[in-house]
Amino acid sequence: MVIKTRYFNLMKVYDATGKYLGSVQDIAIDFYNGMVTGFIINSFNKKKNYIDVCDVISLENVMIAKKVSNFSGMRLKEIQSIDIVNEKNVLKGVLEDLIIDERSFEIRGIIMCSGIFD
Repeated sequence: MVIKTRYFNLMKVYDATGKYLGSVQDIAIDFYNGMVTGFIINSFNKKKNYIDVCDVISLENVMIAKKVSNFSGMRLKEIQSIDIVNEKNVLKGVLEDLIIDERSFEIRGIIMCSGIFD
C-alpha cells in the first residue's frame, strides 16, 4: 500500500514503554536512493530528534519507536516547493508531497502542483 508523506505530519510518537517523545515535524529522505530514511520529531531533547525507519515498531494512529537518535541529512521540507522541469527545462510544477510504500519506505512517486493558469 502507498501513502502520502503528509500522513505522518504531526503524528504523535511514543517509545515502547508508552512515554511521549514528541510529534513528527518532518520526513528524512535519501533523495538519491529514493528512500524515506526516518522521521524528525519535535523532541524535548533537542539533540536527539530523529527516528530511523528501522526503529519504528508501529505506524497505526500513532508511531511507536524503539529509540531516538541524532539527525543529519536531507529533510523533505528542504526540497518541498522546488521547481520541477522537463528535459527541455520547461517548468511543469512544484513538488508538493511524496508517495511512499508503507512497508519499504521507498519513494514511489511525487505529487506536484502546477498552479492556477488563466
